[in-house]
Amino acid sequence: MLPNALPYMEEKEGSTRHPERHERKPQKMVLAAVAGFPDLENFDVARALFQDALHILLPAAQILEDPEGSKQVSYFTEAVKEAGRQIVTKGTVDEDVKKRLVVDYPPEVKDIFREEANRYFDALVRGECPPCF
Repeated sequence: MLPNALPYMEEKEGSTRHPERHERKPQKMVLAAVAGFPDLENFDVARALFQDALHILLPAAQILEDPEGSKQVSYFTEAVKEAGRQIVTKGTVDEDVKKRLVVDYPPEVKDIFREEANRYFDALVRGECPPCF
């Protein structure tokens, strides 16, 4: 088995590198990430590292544990399924589907998440067994 790079050295984009043995095709990548916090900023590093990937991002992912919450983001879960179908059948995802793959809650919903989380953790600190939020 041969390595992907040749042993020679060349300057490329200001750095010394080994030349490629074969022309590389652009990689197709999907970034699927969840967070407990409700803000999209929690994904900034991942988004920066994987700029060319298809982003599937769900902040405050605990919403999926609640039947009512799941209904509120059903557009997202349906878009994830549709994106999977399109990747397999077409090798790409339509723009309208991509837009539904990143959940961005409005400020009032973020406030509700914070309030519910704080109520839950207050109960834990008091030694109570709170219901999941």
